Amino acid sequence: MTVQLRHLAMGLLALGLVGLGWGLASASTSTPQFARACVNSKSVLVLSARGACKKGLRAVNVPLSTVVGPQGPQGIQGSPGPTGGLMGFTRVLSPIHSIAAGTQAPTTATCPGTTKVIGGGEVADVGNGTDVIASYPVSDTQWLVSVYNNTGNSEDIWAWAICANVTG
Repeated sequence: MTVQLRHLAMGLLALGLVGLGWGLASASTSTPQFARACVNSKSVLVLSARGACKKGLRAVNVPLSTVVGPQGPQGIQGSPGPTGGLMGFTRVLSPIHSIAAGTQAPTTATCPGTTKVIGGGEVADVGNGTDVIASYPVSDTQWLVSVYNNTGNSEDIWAWAICANVTG
């Protein structure tokens, strides 16, 4: 019986972690005191949608906490975290740049306002005759892309940049 109750307690813990819609009940509206569960004839927890017990199962109330003691003293305050960080993410695209057949051309995406570039790339039909020659930040606010067009047609490319306010 102890092993079965341990399985029931572990099952209820797992159930609480994944939130399968089991009903929690309490005498007050603040903290639930017990959970409703379904068990089979061997007292093994059986999962059931929305907390309704299927035929052959019985509902049980399992305490969520059996021992409640007095609250201890407040601990000491932790050290402050590092200053700075990233805020206000945005992604920008360059204007469409058309590359003539058999040529190479660059295009640049520029971050707005005081934001800084923290990443970037290109939109090109790579693999169908266009090759990315370069893709990198050329300043704190711009991402450059250079593509060679091996096709017999004009191809369109865009550069994109991920921008953010950088502090610290």
